[in-house]
Amino acid sequence: MTAVRFTVWLVAIPVLCAGLACTPAPGQQALPLAEITVSGGSSRHVFRVEVATTPAEIQRGLQGRQTLPPDGGMLLLAGEPRNMRMWMKDTPVPLDMLFFDADWIIRAITPNARPHSKRLIPSPGPVAGVLELAGGTDARLGIRPGARIVSGHRHEDPGAPPGDRFALRPEDCPELVRIYETFQSIGTLYARVLNS
Repeated sequence: MTAVRFTVWLVAIPVLCAGLACTPAPGQQALPLAEITVSGGSSRHVFRVEVATTPAEIQRGLQGRQTLPPDGGMLLLAGEPRNMRMWMKDTPVPLDMLFFDADWIIRAITPNARPHSKRLIPSPGPVAGVLELAGGTDARLGIRPGARIVSGHRHEDPGAPPGDRFALRPEDCPELVRIYETFQSIGTLYARVLNS
């Protein structure tokens, strides 16, 4: 009976993760989510994005995604500001790439990057990261260089390195807490199955 329940939980996990943001491509794990606001002039736009922080997550980006919700996307955090080069290899949907500095100010935008293109898209110098949104979002919402990315997850310590200015807290993302607790329960159940 325990083995049957364990199998049911394994089948339920992808269902729990499916509605959190843009659906990962087959074989990809869901990344942490954050709600961010892009604020410029008198306009403010809220997005719910996945957060990529490791080199592998940044390199994979949104590859393989067949759709991207209008308020979804991915935040790729480079840590220390550096020159970044992006491409659209294996990415079937057009993307707007918003390059931002360590102060979270958008410095350049590459609109509607062409799907599957292997052409390199360079940052305009050292940047702290890239916000990838569905192609045409910047034009539709009037987002321009100089706009600021704001998040409740950002540390305000000016002495913190750029990579430490963005941190997910459990209270900011209750869906991830529930998933983590589910995985803990599954781990406990799995240990019992192995020991019985």
